[in-house]
Amino acid sequence: MNIERIETIDSTNEELIRRGREGAMPQVLIAKEQTAGRGRLGRTWVSKKGDGLYMSILVRPDIPLEKAPLLSLIMGLAAHDAVKEATGIDTRLKWPNDLVIDGKKVAGILAASEIEGSSLKFIVIGIGINMFQELFPEEISATATSLRLNGAKFNREDLENSIVKSFNRYYDIFIREESFRAFTEEYNSLTVNVGRRVRVIEPGNEYEADSMGVNEDGELLVRLDNGETKTIRSGEVSVRGVYGYV
Repeated sequence: MNIERIETIDSTNEELIRRGREGAMPQVLIAKEQTAGRGRLGRTWVSKKGDGLYMSILVRPDIPLEKAPLLSLIMGLAAHDAVKEATGIDTRLKWPNDLVIDGKKVAGILAASEIEGSSLKFIVIGIGINMFQELFPEEISATATSLRLNGAKFNREDLENSIVKSFNRYYDIFIREESFRAFTEEYNSLTVNVGRRVRVIEPGNEYEADSMGVNEDGELLVRLDNGETKTIRSGEVSVRGVYGYV
């Protein structure tokens, strides 16, 4: 898979979406700065030059449309492995789109699918990692961290290459299996909110429950206070800790 590195772009995700619509083949785009970086649910992702890793991967998997969201979880596993390999830091996953260190967010993942009729044309999976920041905006200072703040010493390009290598490894297994089954045990062992009290935030509805981990479809299982087990799909849903971010 070709890796292209550029200085500045509005958004690596948006650029690969544009290229995907023009017929581009699978590729990786990495920028040192984004001028219009976005996170989940329309949030802004601060992307100052040199502070972070801003990467997107375009793939064209031949999979059912409903399995597309699983690629965000695949990227989470890949990023965990890559960060550990490049820095020695053992991050944890916060379902469905974040990496955390000691309860603070160090990376976020955002995927976008292009659909034609009922078929999947391509998917762009983006990841932003806080690498060198020492200060954050006040509104996120209590919940964000960076690799540097955790004492990591590493080479930027080594980390980038490691993410691509790790993603390709997980992706190949996923395409062969067409299932998240092979990763469920590993994902749950790394997920910080398994076994914790969480607040589920849905459009027009919020409630507390106990997180039980993900199933073979990558969906989060929670136990409600009445004993009922509920399945939560990613999308327009946030899951937060009752007593903090995780």
